[in-house]
Amino acid sequence: MNQIDQRKLGLRLAKGYPKTQSAIENVNSCYEDILKAAVAEGGADALVAQVLQGPPQWAYATLRWVPNLGAHRDSLLKKAAEQPIWAYHTLRYVPDVGAHRNALLKMAARDPGWAHMTALEVPDAGGDRAILRAGGPPVESCYGYDTYFVNQTGKDLRVGYNTAVAGSRSSWTFATVLKGQNVGYGRCLTCVSEVCVTAPPPAEDQYCHSWPPGPIDGCVGWGFRVVLDGNGFASVAEATTDTGAMRAKYPPTGGAIS
Repeated sequence: MNQIDQRKLGLRLAKGYPKTQSAIENVNSCYEDILKAAVAEGGADALVAQVLQGPPQWAYATLRWVPNLGAHRDSLLKKAAEQPIWAYHTLRYVPDVGAHRNALLKMAARDPGWAHMTALEVPDAGGDRAILRAGGPPVESCYGYDTYFVNQTGKDLRVGYNTAVAGSRSSWTFATVLKGQNVGYGRCLTCVSEVCVTAPPPAEDQYCHSWPPGPIDGCVGWGFRVVLDGNGFASVAEATTDTGAMRAKYPPTGGAIS
């Protein structure tokens, strides 16, 4: 479920909680902002009841950013263990998962990439390698934070990402996606704050149109379909955190980003 659909679902579930709905409607609000607004307005019981009707990502975010959840932790940990990506994030960032550790590990192991990430990044996972190896070897060394570009500009496309605070100038990495190429760009576990696209490729930061307008949750994969706007500059026509769906809709063409 992409972020737009998540916000739509959140608005429906938060009916009767206007402050929470306002936070959801604010495109600059992150999960932490929305969850804290919901707790302040309706309390933990109401929040958790809504979160459990949403995707596993909500359960992970609640566990990470909402304190004093008490008995609600069990149901949230079970929910977070429904998908490998959020099982991994829960193991890495949520303290004291208790008896849910094995269930989270087994779910992470269902995807070789997230199993590999768990073995690398989760403290004390060394003793659990037998469980994590059940999913097989990782598909690629940079698995996990892949950015998928669909180049429909008719030109070679210059792309980049910022690994520092949004708006900073010193931490951009740039590469070229060839004309007509659909290809993934592995970021080797590096979180990003901005993605930049421009075509045709000038100097790296000239005419650089960043997407989206504000900081992104760059510790997950993003997919971008890029076209030319009326001025001949690169423009993101479609953006999603569901990179699997974008790959299915626009299959990889082969080759690599140079």
